[in-house]
Amino acid sequence: MPWWGRRRRPHTPAPVAVPELTAEDRAEVAAWVADEVARLRALPYEQLLALDGQELHCERLVPSGAYVLRETGAYIDDDRARTVRVYVDARQPQEGYAPPSVAKDDFIVAPDGSFVGE
Repeated sequence: MPWWGRRRRPHTPAPVAVPELTAEDRAEVAAWVADEVARLRALPYEQLLALDGQELHCERLVPSGAYVLRETGAYIDDDRARTVRVYVDARQPQEGYAPPSVAKDDFIVAPDGSFVGE
């Protein structure tokens, strides 16, 4: 069979090594998550309700040279009470699976603006 008639295997990229996060990296990521939670807690209920079902992703380079992905989202936590759960989760992006969180936090806000469970 001529060389142009042979099937080639698809190219599979080699896995990329993900650098380990240092204690300094983890502290920076925790502060990044805490800042975002503080910003979101200052928003009125109506603005948080408007985020229902949406996810916002931000990427950040930490001092060790690793990338960390922050996901921020909101959803209706209790249909009857109309409470909204807002979460912020930061993790190192990796191909093929969801690694454990580096830092995360969430809160639930009621229609009257109070925070549930606090």
